[in-house]
Amino acid sequence: MQWLPKHFAFANGLINNKKCGLIIIDERQRSWNLVLNSRKTQVYIGDGWRKFIADNCLKEGDRINFEVVTNGETPIWKFHVVTDVETPMRKFQCKFSHLIIFICTSIFVLFMIVMFLLSSFRGYFKAVTDLTLKTSGVITPKSQIAASTSADAKPHFICTIKPYTIINSVLYLPMNYAKSNGLMDKREMILLDEKRRSWSVWLGPMGHHFGIKRGWAQFINANGVQVGDTYKFELSAFLL
Repeated sequence: MQWLPKHFAFANGLINNKKCGLIIIDERQRSWNLVLNSRKTQVYIGDGWRKFIADNCLKEGDRINFEVVTNGETPIWKFHVVTDVETPMRKFQCKFSHLIIFICTSIFVLFMIVMFLLSSFRGYFKAVTDLTLKTSGVITPKSQIAASTSADAKPHFICTIKPYTIINSVLYLPMNYAKSNGLMDKREMILLDEKRRSWSVWLGPMGHHFGIKRGWAQFINANGVQVGDTYKFELSAFLL
């Protein structure tokens, strides 16, 4: 097992939470399911820790940095091994990575401007956070549900964010919804919120599923999406 620093446990509300699941992911998007245990004012990682150590070839003296992705019923953390010595190659890789990020960001901004200008000719979804989710007495959907309140209502579906959407940065669409609205042969789409902010995403098959396979990570980061949040996606305009 591995004890956690008290200040970290207090800051993330882990004290007195007797037992809960924990998902740890690495930079290659591999994941491990572990268990957090609380003993009075101390918290430690129990079940799954030995496998985690073995899979990552960790040894005594290694330093690990944990980053909280989301706190919820089942917390999700990212981790990487911290090295004390920064080699010339590591410095070069760091500078090169920053350059790549800058170039990609510039291209993405330019692309978003073009897509915004063309938005009137493309289909897009209107993504709206269900703010009433946090109030008492609200029934939260347990899975993605296709819905339409009347003949005049715009096609929409409601989904509850699951761990896979955060870990894999994808979103599965209800298959009957995708088929009935002709999305199966579409490749690009724009997510648009009430503030008129937009995110360009790519659609495609994923095994037995169909949904958003690229661009979802940007939407997650911009909106602080967490496991358990409920979103409504409404088809506002569609070009056949």
